[in-house]
Amino acid sequence: MILCGQHPFGLEAADQRDNIKRRNAVNAHCLERHSVEASDLVQRMVLKRASADDCINHPVVWEAHQRFLYLSELVRSDKHMRLPTHETLGIGITDWRFSIRKGSLLLPYLKSGGANYSSKPHDLIRMLRNLYQHPPAALILHDLADELASLYPRLFVNLHTIFGMLSFNLGGVT
Repeated sequence: MILCGQHPFGLEAADQRDNIKRRNAVNAHCLERHSVEASDLVQRMVLKRASADDCINHPVVWEAHQRFLYLSELVRSDKHMRLPTHETLGIGITDWRFSIRKGSLLLPYLKSGGANYSSKPHDLIRMLRNLYQHPPAALILHDLADELASLYPRLFVNLHTIFGMLSFNLGGVT
């Protein structure tokens, strides 16, 4: 029922449909507290009847390396410059640089090239691509991906929603 939005016995009474909608809303809220990306995938499966390819190519299944390859391809193809002007990528503030706090893995890299990055979301993507392509010696990619998930939990879901899958192989995910 959670995956397809239908009662397994095909019950169709109005009160049963309302009950299913309420349960889906509650489940989505609970799931989103743990993972925005997983919640997005389940909602796509329930509401939009996502295909198997959509599920397999969803950001929730991407590894850290694949996430940064995706950002690299967005910058390489200049698609990141075509973000809608109102799009904040789920950052929720007008200047993404203010969300980077002391102790962040991004802070030293931002300080070293800070003048090169504006407050626009496309510059966040560019900075992340540059950091991926020219990492400091001690940077662990999985740690950076975890930090991005905590700072910007909707980043990859929103990028994937806007740009979809790109025409290159993400190392097992196409």
